[in-house]
Parts: sequence; structure tokens; C-alpha cells
Amino acid sequence: MFSRTQDHLGLNNSTEGIISVAMRTTPDVPIRNADGSWAGLLYEGAPSVINPIAKALDETSILRKNSLNGNFYSDITFFKGLTLRSEIGGILDFPTLTVLYPPISMAV
Repeated sequence: MFSRTQDHLGLNNSTEGIISVAMRTTPDVPIRNADGSWAGLLYEGAPSVINPIAKALDETSILRKNSLNGNFYSDITFFKGLTLRSEIGGILDFPTLTVLYPPISMAV
């Protein structure tokens, strides 16, 4: 059996994930500047944290997986009441992760 999947990942389980970045960002940081660019922490001594809304809307991670699943079995009857059954199965996965970063720079 052949299957193909495509998942859009958000890096939620890492330290640079959207949830983690949002929890470290102070609530006084605006989402956008007056000129329409993404806002960020620009003053001296500020921790290097990217705007979580910009991260969520601009970064794209796509996981494409092609999988091939197979099973084979055989029954051999030596005589009545004695049968040998043998099975073999396997899965072949071909994953591809594509990460697209925005061509713009964010304030960090």
C-alpha cells in the first residue's frame, strides 16, 4: 500500500517554537511598527526574542512523507494437521522537510 501525507508544522515542541517564543515575549511589544514592518525588541539590554506573530505568519515548515507498506505470507502444509505459516512485512518511509524562511529581516 502506498500513502502520501503533507503536514504543516509549527515548531511547537521546541525552544524556538511559537508557543515558547510567545511566552517569553513581554506584552508591551507591539505586533507591527507604524510603517507596517514587524515589531520587535530593539532597545539595549533586551533579550533576543522574535515577534511570535511574525514567526507564526512568516515561517513555513512542510513535512511531506511518501510511505510504502507491504506484507507477504505463505502457508506450507506438510501433512494434515501440520502447517507452517511464515510472514514478512515492511515499511519504507521517504520523508522530506521543507522549511521556508521569510526574505525579510525582523527586528531582534
